[in-house]
Amino acid sequence: MGKRSERLGMPHLFKEHSLEKWYLKDLHVRVQKYFSKYFHHQLIRVSKNEGFPRFLKNMK
Repeated sequence: MGKRSERLGMPHLFKEHSLEKWYLKDLHVRVQKYFSKYFHHQLIRVSKNEGFPRFLKNMK
């Protein structure tokens, strides 16, 4: 991953909590697939920069 993540000790934190499988370069793709199982694709927006789903208002 990135230098900043390394400097902040992120790899160690993920490993300490048995979350290594979530410490990936393209995690946003995995997150989108996960939420797509439960929500309509129009309700989910995941980007590399955000890393979290954004539920759009006023969707029918």
